[in-house]
Amino acid sequence: MEGIAEPVAGCPRICILGTDYENSNLGIRALTTGALTAIDAQYPNACVQFLEYGTEPRQFIFDLPSKQVRVEMLNIRFSKKLWLKNHIVRLIATAALLSLIPSRFLRGKLVSRNPWLRMLMQTDYVLSLNYGDSFSDIYGMKRFVYVSLPQVLALLLNKPVIQLPQTIGPFKSRTSRVMAKSILSRSALVYTRDEEAVGAIQNLVPLNRADRVRFCHDLGFVVSPKIFTPLDPPLGRVFSRRPVVGFNVSGLLWIGGYTQNNMFGLAVDYKALIRAAITYFIESKNATVLLVPHLLWIRGEGDVPVCDEIFSELQQVYPGRIFTMKPPYSEREIKHVIAQCDFFVGARMHACIAALSQGVPAVAMAYSGKFIGVLRSVGAEAAVADLRRLSNTEVLSVIDSIFDTRQSYRTALQDDMPAVREKVLGIMKNLVAVEA
Repeated sequence: MEGIAEPVAGCPRICILGTDYENSNLGIRALTTGALTAIDAQYPNACVQFLEYGTEPRQFIFDLPSKQVRVEMLNIRFSKKLWLKNHIVRLIATAALLSLIPSRFLRGKLVSRNPWLRMLMQTDYVLSLNYGDSFSDIYGMKRFVYVSLPQVLALLLNKPVIQLPQTIGPFKSRTSRVMAKSILSRSALVYTRDEEAVGAIQNLVPLNRADRVRFCHDLGFVVSPKIFTPLDPPLGRVFSRRPVVGFNVSGLLWIGGYTQNNMFGLAVDYKALIRAAITYFIESKNATVLLVPHLLWIRGEGDVPVCDEIFSELQQVYPGRIFTMKPPYSEREIKHVIAQCDFFVGARMHACIAALSQGVPAVAMAYSGKFIGVLRSVGAEAAVADLRRLSNTEVLSVIDSIFDTRQSYRTALQDDMPAVREKVLGIMKNLVAVEA
Protein backbone atom coordinates (compact mmCIF):
# COMPACT_ATOMS: atom_id res chain seq x y z
CA MET A 1 0.00 0.00 0.00
CA GLU A 2 1.50 3.27 -1.04
CA GLY A 3 -1.11 5.97 -0.56
CA ILE A 4 -1.78 7.77 -3.84
CA ALA A 5 0.55 5.60 -5.91
CA GLU A 6 -0.88 3.72 -8.86
CA PRO A 7 -2.09 0.28 -7.74
CA VAL A 8 -0.64 -2.90 -9.18
CA ALA A 9 -2.87 -4.49 -11.83
CA GLY A 10 -5.60 -6.53 -10.20
CA CYS A 11 -5.25 -4.73 -6.84
CA PRO A 12 -8.02 -2.37 -5.77
CA ARG A 13 -8.18 1.29 -4.88
CA ILE A 14 -9.71 1.48 -1.41
CA CYS A 15 -11.02 4.47 0.50
CA ILE A 16 -11.59 4.16 4.27
CA LEU A 17 -14.10 6.34 6.15
CA GLY A 18 -14.42 6.91 9.89
CA THR A 19 -10.80 6.38 10.89
CA ASP A 20 -9.57 9.63 12.49
CA TYR A 21 -6.06 8.30 13.08
CA GLU A 22 -5.05 11.69 14.52
CA ASN A 23 -7.33 10.89 17.43
CA SER A 24 -5.63 9.95 20.70
CA ASN A 25 -8.25 7.26 21.21
CA LEU A 26 -6.20 4.08 20.83
CA GLY A 27 -9.38 2.12 20.14
CA ILE A 28 -10.04 4.05 16.94
CA ARG A 29 -6.39 3.72 16.02
CA ALA A 30 -6.56 -0.04 16.62
CA LEU A 31 -9.56 -0.32 14.27
CA THR A 32 -7.64 1.55 11.58
CA THR A 33 -4.51 -0.55 11.99
CA GLY A 34 -6.64 -3.70 12.02
CA ALA A 35 -8.34 -2.68 8.76
CA LEU A 36 -4.99 -2.03 7.08
CA THR A 37 -3.64 -5.34 8.38
CA ALA A 38 -6.61 -7.20 6.89
CA ILE A 39 -6.27 -5.35 3.57
CA ASP A 40 -2.54 -6.12 3.45
CA ALA A 41 -3.23 -9.82 4.06
CA GLN A 42 -5.26 -10.02 0.82
CA TYR A 43 -4.06 -7.09 -1.30
CA PRO A 44 -0.51 -6.10 -0.29
CA ASN A 45 -0.25 -3.75 -3.28
CA ALA A 46 -3.61 -2.05 -2.86
CA CYS A 47 -3.84 1.72 -3.07
CA VAL A 48 -5.44 2.96 0.16
CA GLN A 49 -6.54 6.44 1.19
CA PHE A 50 -8.52 7.88 4.09
CA LEU A 51 -11.38 10.32 3.56
CA GLU A 52 -11.62 12.03 6.92
CA TYR A 53 -12.60 15.31 8.55
CA GLY A 54 -9.73 17.73 9.11
CA THR A 55 -8.51 21.23 8.32
CA GLU A 56 -5.52 19.98 6.32
CA PRO A 57 -4.64 16.83 4.34
CA ARG A 58 -2.26 14.51 6.13
CA GLN A 59 -0.01 11.54 5.53
CA PHE A 60 0.34 8.65 7.96
CA ILE A 61 3.01 5.98 8.28
CA PHE A 62 1.88 2.59 9.59
CA ASP A 63 4.07 -0.18 10.92
CA LEU A 64 2.31 -3.37 9.89
CA PRO A 65 3.65 -6.81 10.82
CA SER A 66 5.46 -7.26 7.51
CA LYS A 67 6.28 -3.73 6.37
CA GLN A 68 5.85 0.01 6.75
CA VAL A 69 3.19 1.69 4.62
CA ARG A 70 2.22 5.26 3.76
CA VAL A 71 -1.43 6.30 3.58
CA GLU A 72 -2.71 9.69 2.46
CA MET A 73 -5.64 11.37 4.18
CA LEU A 74 -7.81 13.56 1.98
CA ASN A 75 -9.53 16.01 4.28
CA ILE A 76 -13.17 17.00 4.17
CA ARG A 77 -14.81 19.69 6.30
CA PHE A 78 -17.81 19.81 8.61
CA SER A 79 -18.26 23.44 9.61
CA LYS A 80 -20.34 26.58 9.11
CA LYS A 81 -18.22 27.50 6.07
CA LEU A 82 -20.47 25.85 3.50
CA TRP A 83 -18.63 27.58 0.64
CA LEU A 84 -15.49 25.49 1.17
CA LYS A 85 -14.78 23.28 -1.82
CA ASN A 86 -14.28 20.23 0.40
CA HIS A 87 -17.24 20.84 2.71
CA ILE A 88 -19.16 17.58 3.02
CA VAL A 89 -22.52 19.25 2.29
CA ARG A 90 -21.16 20.91 -0.85
CA LEU A 91 -19.63 17.62 -1.99
CA ILE A 92 -22.95 15.82 -1.50
CA ALA A 93 -24.81 18.54 -3.43
CA THR A 94 -22.31 18.27 -6.29
CA ALA A 95 -22.58 14.47 -6.30
CA ALA A 96 -26.36 14.73 -6.50
CA LEU A 97 -26.04 17.23 -9.38
CA LEU A 98 -23.85 14.79 -11.31
CA SER A 99 -26.76 12.37 -11.64
CA LEU A 100 -28.81 15.09 -13.33
CA ILE A 101 -26.22 16.02 -15.94
CA PRO A 102 -26.76 13.93 -19.11
CA SER A 103 -23.42 14.77 -20.70
CA ARG A 104 -20.59 12.46 -19.69
CA PHE A 105 -18.11 15.14 -20.80
CA LEU A 106 -19.66 17.77 -18.53
CA ARG A 107 -19.77 15.36 -15.61
CA GLY A 108 -16.09 14.61 -16.14
CA LYS A 109 -15.23 18.32 -16.22
CA LEU A 110 -17.10 18.92 -12.96
CA VAL A 111 -15.39 16.00 -11.23
CA SER A 112 -11.92 16.94 -12.52
CA ARG A 113 -12.14 20.31 -10.77
CA ASN A 114 -12.62 18.74 -7.36
CA PRO A 115 -9.84 16.44 -6.03
CA TRP A 116 -12.12 14.98 -3.37
CA LEU A 117 -14.73 13.88 -5.90
CA ARG A 118 -12.02 12.77 -8.29
CA MET A 119 -10.45 10.54 -5.67
CA LEU A 120 -13.79 8.93 -4.82
CA MET A 121 -14.65 8.43 -8.48
CA GLN A 122 -11.38 6.52 -8.93
CA THR A 123 -12.06 4.34 -5.88
CA ASP A 124 -13.10 0.71 -6.28
CA TYR A 125 -14.36 0.14 -2.73
CA VAL A 126 -15.32 2.38 0.19
CA LEU A 127 -14.84 0.80 3.62
CA SER A 128 -16.66 2.42 6.52
CA LEU A 129 -15.43 2.05 10.10
CA ASN A 130 -17.64 4.72 11.73
CA TYR A 131 -15.10 4.91 14.59
CA GLY A 132 -16.33 1.49 15.73
CA ASP A 133 -19.58 2.46 17.44
CA SER A 134 -20.69 5.84 16.08
CA PHE A 135 -23.18 4.59 13.49
CA SER A 136 -25.80 5.12 16.18
CA ASP A 137 -27.42 8.04 17.97
CA ILE A 138 -26.21 6.87 21.39
CA TYR A 139 -23.74 9.78 21.36
CA GLY A 140 -26.28 12.26 19.97
CA MET A 141 -27.62 13.17 16.52
CA LYS A 142 -24.73 15.45 15.60
CA ARG A 143 -22.22 12.61 15.80
CA PHE A 144 -24.55 10.28 13.90
CA VAL A 145 -24.93 12.80 11.06
CA TYR A 146 -21.17 13.43 11.16
CA VAL A 147 -20.40 9.78 10.35
CA SER A 148 -23.34 9.29 7.99
CA LEU A 149 -22.67 12.10 5.49
CA PRO A 150 -19.44 10.68 3.97
CA GLN A 151 -21.27 7.40 3.40
CA VAL A 152 -24.12 9.26 1.69
CA LEU A 153 -21.52 10.93 -0.55
CA ALA A 154 -19.99 7.58 -1.57
CA LEU A 155 -23.41 6.06 -2.25
CA LEU A 156 -24.46 9.03 -4.40
CA LEU A 157 -21.36 8.35 -6.50
CA ASN A 158 -22.48 4.71 -6.82
CA LYS A 159 -19.46 3.30 -5.02
CA PRO A 160 -19.70 -0.07 -3.22
CA VAL A 161 -19.78 0.77 0.49
CA ILE A 162 -18.75 -1.99 2.90
CA GLN A 163 -19.55 -1.55 6.57
CA LEU A 164 -16.54 -3.09 8.32
CA PRO A 165 -17.10 -4.97 11.62
CA GLN A 166 -18.59 -2.48 14.09
CA THR A 167 -21.47 -1.92 16.45
CA ILE A 168 -24.50 -0.73 14.47
CA GLY A 169 -27.26 1.05 16.38
CA PRO A 170 -29.18 1.56 18.51
CA PHE A 171 -31.21 4.17 16.66
CA LYS A 172 -33.50 5.84 19.16
CA SER A 173 -34.89 8.64 17.03
CA ARG A 174 -37.04 8.18 13.94
CA THR A 175 -34.73 10.43 11.89
CA SER A 176 -31.60 8.42 12.64
CA ARG A 177 -33.42 5.15 12.01
CA VAL A 178 -34.64 6.31 8.58
CA MET A 179 -31.14 7.50 7.62
CA ALA A 180 -29.56 4.29 8.88
CA LYS A 181 -32.01 2.11 6.94
CA SER A 182 -31.23 4.02 3.75
CA ILE A 183 -27.46 3.69 4.15
CA LEU A 184 -27.52 0.05 5.23
CA SER A 185 -29.96 -0.93 2.47
CA ARG A 186 -27.62 0.49 -0.15
CA SER A 187 -24.40 -0.85 1.38
CA ALA A 188 -22.79 -3.69 -0.56
CA LEU A 189 -21.87 -5.59 2.62
CA VAL A 190 -22.64 -4.95 6.28
CA TYR A 191 -20.50 -6.54 8.99
CA THR A 192 -21.41 -6.47 12.66
CA ARG A 193 -19.06 -7.56 15.43
CA ASP A 194 -22.06 -8.87 17.43
CA GLU A 195 -23.36 -12.16 16.00
CA GLU A 196 -26.74 -11.82 17.72
CA ALA A 197 -27.23 -8.38 16.15
CA VAL A 198 -27.30 -9.82 12.61
CA GLY A 199 -31.04 -10.45 12.72
CA ALA A 200 -31.86 -6.96 14.02
CA ILE A 201 -29.80 -5.35 11.27
CA GLN A 202 -31.35 -7.59 8.62
CA ASN A 203 -34.72 -6.15 9.66
CA LEU A 204 -33.46 -2.73 8.58
CA VAL A 205 -32.67 -3.76 5.01
CA PRO A 206 -34.80 -5.17 2.17
CA LEU A 207 -35.37 -8.91 2.28
CA ASN A 208 -33.38 -9.48 -0.91
CA ARG A 209 -30.29 -7.90 0.71
CA ALA A 210 -30.52 -9.64 4.09
CA ASP A 211 -27.76 -12.09 3.13
CA ARG A 212 -25.35 -9.15 2.85
CA VAL A 213 -25.52 -8.62 6.62
CA ARG A 214 -22.82 -10.78 8.22
CA PHE A 215 -20.86 -11.31 11.41
CA CYS A 216 -17.12 -10.86 11.81
CA HIS A 217 -14.96 -10.35 14.88
CA ASP A 218 -13.61 -6.89 15.69
CA LEU A 219 -10.63 -5.73 13.62
CA GLY A 220 -8.68 -5.06 16.82
CA PHE A 221 -8.09 -8.80 17.19
CA VAL A 222 -5.50 -8.76 14.38
CA VAL A 223 -3.47 -5.76 15.56
CA SER A 224 0.01 -7.04 16.37
CA PRO A 225 1.91 -5.86 19.47
CA LYS A 226 5.11 -3.85 19.20
CA ILE A 227 7.78 -3.83 21.88
CA PHE A 228 7.50 -0.73 24.07
CA THR A 229 11.08 0.07 24.97
CA PRO A 230 10.60 3.12 27.24
CA LEU A 231 9.33 0.97 30.12
CA ASP A 232 11.11 2.62 33.02
CA PRO A 233 12.71 0.61 35.88
CA PRO A 234 9.66 0.72 38.21
CA LEU A 235 7.44 -0.78 35.50
CA GLY A 236 10.12 -3.34 34.77
CA ARG A 237 9.83 -4.47 38.37
CA VAL A 238 6.04 -4.67 38.07
CA PHE A 239 6.29 -7.62 35.72
CA SER A 240 8.70 -9.63 37.84
CA ARG A 241 6.88 -10.12 41.15
CA ARG A 242 3.20 -10.36 42.19
CA PRO A 243 0.28 -10.97 39.81
CA VAL A 244 -0.10 -7.87 37.66
CA VAL A 245 -3.57 -6.48 36.96
CA GLY A 246 -3.80 -4.04 34.07
CA PHE A 247 -6.54 -1.53 34.83
CA ASN A 248 -8.03 0.85 32.28
CA VAL A 249 -10.03 3.69 33.85
CA SER A 250 -12.30 5.65 31.48
CA GLY A 251 -12.08 9.40 31.73
CA LEU A 252 -15.43 9.59 29.93
CA LEU A 253 -17.20 7.63 32.65
CA TRP A 254 -15.26 9.44 35.38
CA ILE A 255 -16.74 12.79 34.30
CA GLY A 256 -20.26 11.41 33.77
CA GLY A 257 -20.24 11.17 29.98
CA TYR A 258 -20.30 14.03 27.50
CA THR A 259 -23.17 15.68 29.40
CA GLN A 260 -21.27 15.22 32.69
CA ASN A 261 -24.56 14.10 34.19
CA ASN A 262 -24.47 10.28 34.08
CA MET A 263 -25.09 10.31 30.33
CA PHE A 264 -25.04 6.50 30.04
CA GLY A 265 -27.39 5.84 32.95
CA LEU A 266 -24.89 3.96 35.11
CA ALA A 267 -26.28 2.20 38.18
CA VAL A 268 -22.89 2.34 39.90
CA ASP A 269 -20.88 5.07 41.57
CA TYR A 270 -18.04 4.78 39.06
CA LYS A 271 -15.39 6.63 41.06
CA ALA A 272 -16.13 4.62 44.20
CA LEU A 273 -16.16 1.40 42.16
CA ILE A 274 -12.71 2.06 40.70
CA ARG A 275 -11.20 2.75 44.10
CA ALA A 276 -12.88 -0.33 45.57
CA ALA A 277 -11.69 -2.59 42.71
CA ILE A 278 -8.08 -1.41 43.02
CA THR A 279 -8.21 -1.94 46.79
CA TYR A 280 -9.64 -5.42 46.22
CA PHE A 281 -6.79 -6.46 43.91
CA ILE A 282 -4.05 -5.11 46.16
CA GLU A 283 -5.40 -6.15 49.56
CA SER A 284 -7.41 -9.31 48.80
CA LYS A 285 -5.44 -10.76 45.88
CA ASN A 286 -1.93 -9.51 46.71
CA ALA A 287 -1.64 -8.10 43.18
CA THR A 288 0.11 -5.11 41.68
CA VAL A 289 -2.11 -2.72 39.70
CA LEU A 290 -0.93 -1.02 36.51
CA LEU A 291 -3.18 1.83 35.35
CA VAL A 292 -3.48 1.85 31.55
CA PRO A 293 -4.83 5.00 29.86
CA HIS A 294 -6.33 4.15 26.46
CA LEU A 295 -7.63 7.58 25.47
CA LEU A 296 -4.51 9.71 25.65
CA TRP A 297 -6.04 13.18 25.81
CA ILE A 298 -4.85 15.15 28.80
CA ARG A 299 -8.15 16.94 29.32
CA GLY A 300 -11.89 16.39 28.97
CA GLU A 301 -12.74 12.71 28.58
CA GLY A 302 -9.12 11.59 28.45
CA ASP A 303 -7.94 8.72 30.64
CA VAL A 304 -4.52 10.19 31.42
CA PRO A 305 -5.50 12.84 34.01
CA VAL A 306 -7.82 10.39 35.76
CA CYS A 307 -5.13 7.72 36.01
CA ASP A 308 -2.67 10.34 37.28
CA GLU A 309 -5.20 11.42 39.92
CA ILE A 310 -5.80 7.87 41.11
CA PHE A 311 -2.09 7.08 41.12
CA SER A 312 -1.24 10.21 43.13
CA GLU A 313 -3.95 9.35 45.65
CA LEU A 314 -3.25 5.64 46.10
CA GLN A 315 0.52 5.37 45.76
CA GLN A 316 0.79 6.87 49.24
CA VAL A 317 -1.55 4.21 50.60
CA TYR A 318 -0.01 1.34 48.61
CA PRO A 319 3.60 2.32 47.85
CA GLY A 320 5.17 0.08 45.21
CA ARG A 321 1.85 -1.64 44.51
CA ILE A 322 0.26 0.73 41.99
CA PHE A 323 1.79 2.22 38.84
CA THR A 324 0.53 4.13 35.81
CA MET A 325 1.57 4.17 32.17
CA LYS A 326 2.90 7.44 30.81
CA PRO A 327 2.16 8.31 27.16
CA PRO A 328 3.10 8.66 24.40
CA TYR A 329 2.69 5.14 23.13
CA SER A 330 0.85 3.61 20.19
CA GLU A 331 -2.01 1.12 20.04
CA ARG A 332 0.55 -1.58 19.24
CA GLU A 333 2.95 -0.61 22.03
CA ILE A 334 0.29 -0.62 24.74
CA LYS A 335 -0.81 -4.00 23.46
CA HIS A 336 2.71 -5.27 24.15
CA VAL A 337 2.46 -4.03 27.73
CA ILE A 338 -1.03 -5.49 28.27
CA ALA A 339 0.23 -8.88 27.06
CA GLN A 340 2.50 -9.03 30.09
CA CYS A 341 -0.36 -8.64 32.56
CA ASP A 342 -1.89 -11.61 34.37
CA PHE A 343 -5.36 -10.08 34.36
CA PHE A 344 -7.08 -7.01 32.92
CA VAL A 345 -10.05 -4.79 33.74
CA GLY A 346 -11.18 -2.08 31.33
CA ALA A 347 -13.98 0.33 30.46
CA ARG A 348 -12.53 1.09 27.01
CA MET A 349 -13.55 -1.81 24.82
CA HIS A 350 -10.42 -1.93 22.67
CA ALA A 351 -8.26 -2.00 25.77
CA CYS A 352 -10.15 -5.20 26.65
CA ILE A 353 -9.74 -6.50 23.09
CA ALA A 354 -5.98 -5.86 23.37
CA ALA A 355 -6.01 -8.22 26.36
CA LEU A 356 -8.39 -10.87 25.04
CA SER A 357 -6.67 -11.13 21.67
CA GLN A 358 -3.46 -12.10 23.46
CA GLY A 359 -5.03 -14.59 25.83
CA VAL A 360 -5.07 -12.25 28.83
CA PRO A 361 -8.23 -12.80 30.92
CA ALA A 362 -10.25 -9.56 31.06
CA VAL A 363 -13.37 -8.13 32.67
CA ALA A 364 -15.14 -5.40 30.69
CA MET A 365 -16.86 -2.63 32.63
CA ALA A 366 -19.59 -2.04 30.07
CA TYR A 367 -21.41 1.27 29.66
CA SER A 368 -23.23 0.34 26.42
CA GLY A 369 -24.50 -2.69 24.57
CA LYS A 370 -21.43 -2.94 22.34
CA PHE A 371 -19.40 -4.86 24.94
CA ILE A 372 -21.55 -7.96 25.30
CA GLY A 373 -21.53 -8.78 21.57
CA VAL A 374 -17.77 -8.48 21.21
CA LEU A 375 -16.96 -10.54 24.31
CA ARG A 376 -19.65 -13.08 23.46
CA SER A 377 -17.95 -13.58 20.09
CA VAL A 378 -14.95 -15.09 21.91
CA GLY A 379 -16.95 -16.93 24.60
CA ALA A 380 -16.28 -14.33 27.29
CA GLU A 381 -19.78 -12.93 27.89
CA ALA A 382 -19.60 -13.91 31.58
CA ALA A 383 -16.80 -11.37 31.95
CA VAL A 384 -19.03 -8.40 31.04
CA ALA A 385 -19.98 -6.32 34.08
CA ASP A 386 -22.78 -4.05 32.85
CA LEU A 387 -22.45 -0.82 34.82
CA ARG A 388 -25.97 0.20 33.76
CA ARG A 389 -27.57 -2.74 35.56
CA LEU A 390 -25.27 -3.94 38.33
CA SER A 391 -24.45 -2.36 41.66
CA ASN A 392 -20.89 -1.70 42.86
CA THR A 393 -21.04 -4.88 44.93
CA GLU A 394 -22.29 -6.96 42.00
CA VAL A 395 -19.54 -5.66 39.68
CA LEU A 396 -16.91 -6.58 42.27
CA SER A 397 -18.48 -10.04 42.50
CA VAL A 398 -18.07 -10.52 38.73
CA ILE A 399 -14.44 -9.40 38.94
CA ASP A 400 -13.78 -11.77 41.86
CA SER A 401 -15.33 -14.75 40.06
CA ILE A 402 -13.44 -14.18 36.80
CA PHE A 403 -10.14 -13.50 38.57
CA ASP A 404 -10.34 -16.76 40.50
CA THR A 405 -10.95 -18.74 37.30
CA ARG A 406 -8.49 -16.80 35.16
CA GLN A 407 -6.26 -19.76 34.27
CA SER A 408 -9.04 -21.72 32.55
CA TYR A 409 -10.21 -18.45 30.97
CA ARG A 410 -6.71 -17.87 29.58
CA THR A 411 -6.49 -21.38 28.15
CA ALA A 412 -9.84 -21.04 26.37
CA LEU A 413 -8.83 -17.69 24.86
CA GLN A 414 -5.50 -19.01 23.63
CA ASP A 415 -7.25 -21.95 21.98
CA ASP A 416 -9.77 -19.70 20.20
CA MET A 417 -7.61 -16.80 19.04
CA PRO A 418 -5.99 -18.40 15.95
CA ALA A 419 -9.42 -19.01 14.37
CA VAL A 420 -10.58 -15.51 15.30
CA ARG A 421 -7.56 -13.90 13.63
CA GLU A 422 -7.95 -16.07 10.55
CA LYS A 423 -11.58 -15.00 10.15
CA VAL A 424 -10.74 -11.29 10.47
CA LEU A 425 -7.76 -11.49 8.11
CA GLY A 426 -9.95 -13.19 5.52
CA ILE A 427 -12.65 -10.53 5.53
CA MET A 428 -11.29 -8.74 2.45
CA LYS A 429 -11.63 -11.86 0.29
CA ASN A 430 -15.26 -10.88 -0.20
CA LEU A 431 -14.35 -7.63 -1.95
CA VAL A 432 -13.88 -9.28 -5.31
CA ALA A 433 -17.49 -10.52 -5.27
CA VAL A 434 -19.03 -7.24 -4.15
CA GLU A 435 -21.40 -5.32 -6.34
CA ALA A 436 -23.00 -2.03 -5.35
